[in-house]
Amino acid sequence: MIYPISTFIVKTRSIIMKLFRHGDLLIRQVLEFPPGLVLCSVSKVIAQGEKTGHHHVLNGFCQIYQMNNEIKYFEAKGNLELTHPEHNTLEIPIGKYVIEHEREYNPFVNLEEEVYD
Repeated sequence: MIYPISTFIVKTRSIIMKLFRHGDLLIRQVLEFPPGLVLCSVSKVIAQGEKTGHHHVLNGFCQIYQMNNEIKYFEAKGNLELTHPEHNTLEIPIGKYVIEHEREYNPFVNLEEEVYD
């Protein structure tokens, strides 16, 4: 199988986990969700575009969850497409995933903050 350049495969304890890079997002496959997740609204937007107003959107059959109004998770019930006007479309296979935002650290002011598209 051929994966796009923004897709990585990590082998952990003979289980193959997938990683996807999409702009400022890292999407990492997980085996199970942590307890305490809350089902989000019907919107399929997984990240808001702070600078350009463009959003990262999941297209396909999925459920999006959130924990503590911060970390988002989703379960792909079928093959999904992740779209954003400034990035290539990614195909995401069936599975459970966590969405991690890229962060940057400024040592001069001792500040860590999220990076936005």
